[in-house]
Amino acid sequence: MKGIFIFEDIEEIPKITQIQANPLVQELWENNIKDFKIEVGNEGNVMVHKNVISARSTYFEGMLKSGMKEAITNSVKITDFNLKTVKTAIEFFYDRNIFESLDFDDAFDLLRFSDKYQIIDLQDKLELHLIYQLSPLTVCKLSNGSVYSNSIKLRQTCFDFLMICSKHSIPVENLKNLDKDFAAELFLKTFSLFD
Repeated sequence: MKGIFIFEDIEEIPKITQIQANPLVQELWENNIKDFKIEVGNEGNVMVHKNVISARSTYFEGMLKSGMKEAITNSVKITDFNLKTVKTAIEFFYDRNIFESLDFDDAFDLLRFSDKYQIIDLQDKLELHLIYQLSPLTVCKLSNGSVYSNSIKLRQTCFDFLMICSKHSIPVENLKNLDKDFAAELFLKTFSLFD
């Protein structure tokens, strides 16, 4: 019998799946006096507190402190992400539990968003959330998603997992759909004598 055990810091699991907003953040979430507008293409707008968005994202913090037009108009346009992704990120800013209903595709879009807008804590939690779902059934989808979302940690974890599967002849679902560059690197590493 062959099996795979993946151990990470078990203490982290409750922190990801059961985020509890403190009373101040809860009050801000429910407060309708938000002072910064995010325009998402033609899909709609999301309102947020400037202090909250700048506290959670170094990108937005820099933009709002720099005196750019966004700081003056109290709004920014985002055209490369959909409204659902932006709304979910904003929910995370207010410590809402976004992980319970998050599917892989939404998680990968959020990873891209957190990478672009420098939201380190969201990126870390998303990577950990996805790593906990790693198995021979999901590793190819997670590998492709790591490439799509520019997630170095998730990519390396998937790569190492696939190396173990290769070494122990563990079948992997959807291997033929693996990103071609990722697959080529994996193939070379598998047959390398000196690495």
